[in-house]
Amino acid sequence: MQKSKVSGYIINMLCKLSKTFVLLISLSFLSCTSVKTEHHITLDHNITIKIEKEVNDFLNDLYDDEDSETNE
Repeated sequence: MQKSKVSGYIINMLCKLSKTFVLLISLSFLSCTSVKTEHHITLDHNITIKIEKEVNDFLNDLYDDEDSETNE
């Protein structure tokens, strides 16, 4: 009779331990986790080409004005 009480107690403790373990595992999946993210920004190349064209036009106008002044 004494053995059955001990084995019943062990089984009862194992049930409680397994329920606690399942609860902890469930909470760990639902808890906050840190997530590493990376962001990539893609720029439209047309913007760069337009800016380069504007800069080139400005420089050409600037140097053309200087050339015409020195030639006069």
